[in-house]
Amino acid sequence: MIFFALFSSRRITIAGPGGRTGRAASFHRSPLTSVEIDHAQTVSTMSDAARPFMGPRIVAVSFFGSLATYGVIMAVVGNFVGPIGATFSVPPTTIGLSLGILTLILGVLGPLVGRAIDSGHTRVMMALGAAVVGCGLLLLARATTFTQLVLCFLCLVAPGLAFCGHIATAGLITSWYRRNRGLMMGLALTGPTFAMWIGPFFVESIMQVADWRTAMSALGAVILVVVAPLYGWLLVARPEFAGQAPDGKPQSAEPESGEALDQGAAAHDGELAALGTTDLLKMPGLWIASLGLGLLLTSGAVLIPLLIRYAETGLGIEPIKAVHFYLVMIPFSILGKITIGRVADIAPLKPVLAVAVLLNLLVWAVLYLEPGYALFLVTGAIYGLGFGGLPPLQQFLMGRLFGRANFGRASGIGGVMVMLLVAGANFGSQGYLGATGSYAHAFVAQMAVIALGGALLASLKIPNPTSPARIPTNG
Repeated sequence: MIFFALFSSRRITIAGPGGRTGRAASFHRSPLTSVEIDHAQTVSTMSDAARPFMGPRIVAVSFFGSLATYGVIMAVVGNFVGPIGATFSVPPTTIGLSLGILTLILGVLGPLVGRAIDSGHTRVMMALGAAVVGCGLLLLARATTFTQLVLCFLCLVAPGLAFCGHIATAGLITSWYRRNRGLMMGLALTGPTFAMWIGPFFVESIMQVADWRTAMSALGAVILVVVAPLYGWLLVARPEFAGQAPDGKPQSAEPESGEALDQGAAAHDGELAALGTTDLLKMPGLWIASLGLGLLLTSGAVLIPLLIRYAETGLGIEPIKAVHFYLVMIPFSILGKITIGRVADIAPLKPVLAVAVLLNLLVWAVLYLEPGYALFLVTGAIYGLGFGGLPPLQQFLMGRLFGRANFGRASGIGGVMVMLLVAGANFGSQGYLGATGSYAHAFVAQMAVIALGGALLASLKIPNPTSPARIPTNG
């Protein structure tokens, strides 16, 4: 009944050109020409002047939701590998492949997620996605065969995470903020980093007194009963749907149509005006940015699976001490997200990108030189700053290049390439190390990958945010 009330509330349709209502004749022409806002809280009897800016609420809900869904599930996979493997008599390495498979599914569904964002359906998509994740975890906890478990993961948990994951969260922040977009993006995306602290402790504390099924059920219940209703009740896809404007600026006039909303916002913000998806696909900048960002983001997929093993076999550091790398990394990752996000708001973007690239290169260079324990921990802090700052910087760059009107589709389409690169780096590095056992060669290869990614991003023409509205082109 709760979900019925949330998702069957009053429907509001923004009129199309000429005052006509109904669905747009062509989605590619203008993603917001006919937006159905399915939110009972969108229209209020309170005057626009008296209504406080809802942006901070959007950031807070996004932070909590990303922590409890995407962040926790990514953080606790390691807790479940052993128990699930023992229950179904499968090798732990088979369970460990779930992260790589999840990454591929997130990439494949990215364009669909992006289209929903640009169509103004972010709130409903995220609420339903969280509900599907919660239901999937509850069913997964009751699986009696390994086949049932795999089906629950592939058909429910992974797709649900795609619909309420980082692209959707970034789409919300991009819509609500422009002047402080980097800072707010960093704050919202610290949720998954906090989950690395909270998630394993939450799951392990339950498993100490019960079993993995109970822990999985508890996680699913929290997402289904708490996160999904919060998304459905408190989120609003775009400030215009609540009679507001990005950054809390007063609206000069209500747009006559969805197309006027997109084009008017672009003219006011100096962002790229609404593009059709076909035109978006013809822009070289989309593919250059996606390839460059994807190459940089391979660092995490390569480092995390091999770090503890390398510390033990290559540096002589006991595993119990090697995990301190992550304890040092987490607070600096939070700091990196917030600091780099804020600096991106006030400084030219290319130097900020260069700093992030150099920090990531430094991590691999130090590991190549076989550091002692103290320097090994310092490397964790550098990794936290550099790699931790990449997620908000990635989304900020896509927002700067393609604007609010095209952000969802640009991020979703580009995300396919990013996810394929990340998953490929994970599988490829593990295969290479298994065949050769050479960490040094893997580290040099990763430095080359990062340098190439940085060079590609340096070649981009990044627009000045104060420039006039840009006309859609293929460049």
